Amino acid sequence: MKSMNFNMSQFDSYREDNRREVKKAKGGLPVSLWETYSAFANCYGGVIILGVKENKDGSWYMTGLENAFKLRKDFWDTINNKNKVSANLLTDSAVEIYEENGNVIMVIHVPKAKREQKPVYINGDMFSGTFRRNWEGDYHCDRNEVLAMLRDQPEETADMKVLQDMSLEVLNSDTVHAYRNRHMAYRTEHVWERLSDEAYIPRGIVIRKDAESIVMENPGSIRTGKSQMLKGGISDPRNKALMKMLNLIGIGERAGSGVPDIYSVWAQQGWKQPEVIEEYGPDRTVLKLLFAKNTDKKALIKSADKKALIKSADKKEPTNKTRQQLEKIIECMEPDREYRIGEMAEFLGVKETRARELIRELIRLDKIEATGKNKGRRYRKTI
Repeated sequence: MKSMNFNMSQFDSYREDNRREVKKAKGGLPVSLWETYSAFANCYGGVIILGVKENKDGSWYMTGLENAFKLRKDFWDTINNKNKVSANLLTDSAVEIYEENGNVIMVIHVPKAKREQKPVYINGDMFSGTFRRNWEGDYHCDRNEVLAMLRDQPEETADMKVLQDMSLEVLNSDTVHAYRNRHMAYRTEHVWERLSDEAYIPRGIVIRKDAESIVMENPGSIRTGKSQMLKGGISDPRNKALMKMLNLIGIGERAGSGVPDIYSVWAQQGWKQPEVIEEYGPDRTVLKLLFAKNTDKKALIKSADKKALIKSADKKEPTNKTRQQLEKIIECMEPDREYRIGEMAEFLGVKETRARELIRELIRLDKIEATGKNKGRRYRKTI
């Protein structure tokens, strides 16, 4: 079993820390081994190395084990005893035996316990047998720390729950001010510094969803302007590095099409048109999406006309130029390989909007098929 916490070739460079612990284990399995096992499991995982002693300067040297194979059997017998250890987190490959210059050592790789497995405790007593790792020491968890682990066991932890109808008075003011101080130290002279607590707290990205609507609030103004955002086609992200990362993994096209796509879906469903609200002082953009039916007859007629135009356009015979472009896409596509919109646009040297039109036609002709959803959508040949 490979581990970033132990590599035999780097033995001389290792020291004890929050992921590594050495024990001589001359007289058998040391009692403290199980405290370290509990501590590692309840924190970040780590390795316990038996047959090694720590020098005064922190370096290690091998003392060796007299009967490593018996020691390994004793270890497995004990860790599977529920009266001694509450949970065995290890697989067979987690315990390794090494021999170096005539000295035999045993390395035990302890993984981090899952939330639902914590606390991992020893001697059948949760409140006195639960440990945590702090640098190179194992320390008893107090009652509150154990209770916190128990609270986090469910699939939906307390931190994940949305509390309805809560006012700002329920927040701890000292914690709020401590957070604001950290923000001020990180972003000096930020415009939010002048806000009261009541105005400051909702300033981040806020998404509210209920049976009637979805409301998304985002700090900052609309960088492309409201009319351009609704029209689409221009992308101006605040975090360009993040946008590039999303684009590289295929879930962000940077086409400025997000908001128009939302409007299109709402129109197709016959729901009320989304509402974009711009707030100032400080700047904030709010998008309201209502699940209510649209009763505006003009909007409904416009939507119906748009659908009819799309259907009639589908029935038109493609031009010679379009046929050539369709044929070139099929010719360039390799069997059993999936392609993104951008790749198809590169085949032809056209914009992605044109590539989408061609793809729709190829799907209608049953020449290609789509896989995946939304930004992760890909296309492949059907023949």
